Amino acid sequence: MIGFYRAELPHYTPIAVEQTFVSDFEDLRNEVHPVPIKCITDLVVSRGSTDGIRIVDHKFTSKVREQVEAAPSYEIQACANFLAIRKHYGVNPHSMVFDQVKPSKNRDGSPQRVPYTIVFTPKILNRFITLYKRIVAELSGKPLIDEHTGVMTFLQNPDAAFGGEESWRDFCEEVDNGKQWTRDALRTVRESRCGIEGVEPLDL
Repeated sequence: MIGFYRAELPHYTPIAVEQTFVSDFEDLRNEVHPVPIKCITDLVVSRGSTDGIRIVDHKFTSKVREQVEAAPSYEIQACANFLAIRKHYGVNPHSMVFDQVKPSKNRDGSPQRVPYTIVFTPKILNRFITLYKRIVAELSGKPLIDEHTGVMTFLQNPDAAFGGEESWRDFCEEVDNGKQWTRDALRTVRESRCGIEGVEPLDL
């Protein structure tokens, strides 16, 4: 695998190599969040004198993500790195590149290294900050259901073997577009998906 990577080695101008970042951070409104983020970053590289910095992570994987595919775990990792590195260097990283390298040689001679790039936008960063706040609320014992309005929020698992990508799409729709889920609406969805006569969906 190392040989494959070295054979297709990209050109980077490193600023930091295998550096650990642990710190609190500010969100897009400069509000400080006290629970620190910890990142061990493979590479922080220069994009040139006027183009800021980029983050690079190496992934040795048998399942390569194409750029057109959603990659929620990459997105979550990228945003955590963005916030920690922004705090350390005082600049906004432009993007994060995941250098995906397959461990077995491609028979068709196609490149072993397939980069997947996440360009940071307010929309993507807002998803991470929303997820962070929900995790903090859950750990603090605060309910994720508003007892007055019945509006529910979720902590999704995008890496779940079944329904992970669907739950991530639901989460993105909720955060990006302001969609709200209520207990009654969710109960209706579960009843329609159950489809087995005589079987009651779980009571919420």
